[in-house]
Amino acid sequence: MNKVSVVVPVYNVEEYLEECIDSILNQTYPNIELILVDDGSIDKSGYICDQYALADDRIHVIHKKNSGVSESRNTGISVASGEFICFVDSDDWIDSNMIECFLNLLLSNQADICISSHYFEDVQRQLKIDKYSKKQAIDLLLAFSFPASMCLGLYRTSLFIGKCFSKEVHHWEDFLFQYQVVADSEVVLRTNQCFYHYRQRQGSANHSGISQKVMSCMKIPWILKNASPSIQETDIANVYSFMIFQCFMAYVRTDIPDNTYRREIIFYIKSRLSYVLFSTSISLKYKLSLVLFIIYPYGTYSLLHKKYGM
Repeated sequence: MNKVSVVVPVYNVEEYLEECIDSILNQTYPNIELILVDDGSIDKSGYICDQYALADDRIHVIHKKNSGVSESRNTGISVASGEFICFVDSDDWIDSNMIECFLNLLLSNQADICISSHYFEDVQRQLKIDKYSKKQAIDLLLAFSFPASMCLGLYRTSLFIGKCFSKEVHHWEDFLFQYQVVADSEVVLRTNQCFYHYRQRQGSANHSGISQKVMSCMKIPWILKNASPSIQETDIANVYSFMIFQCFMAYVRTDIPDNTYRREIIFYIKSRLSYVLFSTSISLKYKLSLVLFIIYPYGTYSLLHKKYGM
């Protein structure tokens, strides 16, 4: 029976951690190892991890100094012993049949990766499974038509050899890593069946204001270009435009943003304006917002902050 490693970075989530751990331990597929990486939590999260480990020998707990989710995942990957691996964020939870369904699909299709979507409550849909070649999956990913989150899939652990999550990128870092593993795969599956429950909460990475961590996603296009010289310029333009829009929206959500970020975002828009204008990864409405921000930064911010501010 194939072993599946489940890596969970943990940081100050005592309110949600037990639900997360229980959802993993209660999987219908029993041959799992749960790697809990306590990233220097200052609440009771580390203690909760240790108590669970005492009760279930499938759990391995690692305590380390705080260094962020990417380093915590890298730490978990380094000790994973399963033939397959997946990730769960410690404030989320998964359906009890997720690993079993993913593994059955991978093995029956001789695939390397199986990806699903976030859970949508009360949505009934006909089961659909798409099979992609490496090139097809990469094209979809670069067009932002393929899930970027590493928490939404099951992977052959062999794909992770020689790879690690970037220490330079702290926002949309999953997109970069997803590209790396898909680029080394042969067959990729995508199912519309949903297993993963994503908890949206204030202060989480995808709902936070502007910061240097958010701005670090602007390194992604150039890391991709350096790692894959054959990548098309149109793909780089799409990634660049998408990332600058993420930074822009984080700025808009912030109550009193530092002027440094305003100048930095305007610089990124102006320096690659052709990327933004001809990109297919953001809509015309979003392009207009970015252009208006160059011309009327304060007015554009005030107007959009009323709608999107935290």
